[in-house]
Amino acid sequence: MSTELLIRELCVAVLDCVASGGRAAPARARPRVTGLGRHFAVEPADAGWLAGAGAEALAAYAERAEESWEDRWSVDTDTAWEPLHRALSGGPGPAPGPLAHAILGGRPLPAAPGCLLRLLPPDRVPATAEALTGLTRPWLRARLDALGRPPGLSCESCAWERLCALRAFHTRAADAGRGVLFTVSD
Repeated sequence: MSTELLIRELCVAVLDCVASGGRAAPARARPRVTGLGRHFAVEPADAGWLAGAGAEALAAYAERAEESWEDRWSVDTDTAWEPLHRALSGGPGPAPGPLAHAILGGRPLPAAPGCLLRLLPPDRVPATAEALTGLTRPWLRARLDALGRPPGLSCESCAWERLCALRAFHTRAADAGRGVLFTVSD
C-alpha cells in the first residue's frame, strides 16, 4: 500500500471514529477512494433522511443527484478534493474546526466500495461558509507549498478556482439552510 493511500485510509478511519463520538468503528474494509469529488446542497429533510439511510438507498440517492441535480446546488472539486482538504485541515489528518469541515467534515455515511459519502448537517454549514470567506490565494499557495504540492492538483490556479467555487457553494447552502452531501466515486 502506498504511503499516500495509507494516509487517506487512516484519515477516513479517524474521521469515522470522531463522528461516532470516539467509539471505534466496527472492523470493515475501508473504501479505496481516489475519484472525483462533488458536493450537493441538500434540503434539511433530505439531510435528516440521509443520516439514517442504508448504503443501497444512499447509493441510489447519490446516483440520482449526479444525474439531475441543479448546478446552483452542486459544485465539483474533481480530483482536487483531497489536496484541498489537506490544505484546509492542515495536513492529511482530521483537524477540528469549521474550515476542516468544508470537504471531509460531518458524518460518514455507509457507501459502496470505491465510494465515499459524508454529510455536513445544515446547522454546521454556516460556520464552514464563514471560515472559507477569509481565505486568500497567497494563503492557499502557502498551505500547498507546506504540503509539498500534494497529488491531485494540476496547478495552483485550478486549486484556487475550486476553492472559490467551494466557498460560493457553501455560502449559498448556508443562506438556504441546507446541508452538504460530499460524494467521491471512482
